[in-house]
Amino acid sequence: MDKQFEKIVQKYADIIVRKLIATYDEMGIRATGDYEKELESEITDKYMIIRGAFHSQFMESGRRPGGRPPIPSIIRWIETKKGLPPSMLKNKKGVAFAIANKIAKEGVSVPSKHNKGEVISKVINDFLQDDVYKMIDELGIIWRKRFSSDINNIFKAA
Repeated sequence: MDKQFEKIVQKYADIIVRKLIATYDEMGIRATGDYEKELESEITDKYMIIRGAFHSQFMESGRRPGGRPPIPSIIRWIETKKGLPPSMLKNKKGVAFAIANKIAKEGVSVPSKHNKGEVISKVINDFLQDDVYKMIDELGIIWRKRFSSDINNIFKAA
């Protein structure tokens, strides 16, 4: 893949990642920070790929009932989430077990009073509405230079 092309696409992938983190913070749903830590981008010759934490899908659209989420993850959430009552911190394992059972039974609704949802889709929709055109403009400059260079080479050879 061309380095100029890769550099421009990576720039916009980085913009998406920064906006995902900012939106997550603006919505007040940061807890352990794993969402931010696990966001990564990859540029291939055909795709811009943004990967995130497994739980990103639940932050975006909730979780259906069934299957208990992992207790250690909930304990970590209890330990790092700011503003929880001290009573939750005293018996983290018991509270985590109760939360996991409630999630298994009822699921997690999004949007809710704790998470209005669209933490990911809002950023992607904004990118597709605005930033993708800027990226295409920058890439177009490279393609135009290459095309002009190819035409010049053809005329020189002729």
